[in-house]
Amino acid sequence: MKKLVILTVSVLAIIGLVVLQIYMSADSHVVVVKDNAVLTDKNDNLETANKKLETSNKSLKNKVTTLSEEVTSLEEVNQGLVEKVEVAEKQLDETKKQLENEKANPSSVSNGDKFNFKPIKLPDSDDNQ
Repeated sequence: MKKLVILTVSVLAIIGLVVLQIYMSADSHVVVVKDNAVLTDKNDNLETANKKLETSNKSLKNKVTTLSEEVTSLEEVNQGLVEKVEVAEKQLDETKKQLENEKANPSSVSNGDKFNFKPIKLPDSDDNQ
């Protein structure tokens, strides 16, 4: 009988410990479920933000491509303008040299020898009287 009492008390103690363990783990399980719900909500928010960032990133990449094309176009225009300015500077330098040569060499200034002048015969008398 004593053994039966000890065995019954032991079984009840083990059952009590199991119930206590289930109760304790259930409490922590509830905390884990709450944390999981919070983390799921945060994850959804992060996924939404990530999608917005991806859309923004695509938009910015398109803008970069457009700006790169515009830069290339402007560089071509700029190169054309630089070439035109260089040609104009060369022409200006040539014109300055020509003017300096003309100033330094006065014989090159026209004295009328280039023209073919013919003498004019004037009347001997005045017919208006």
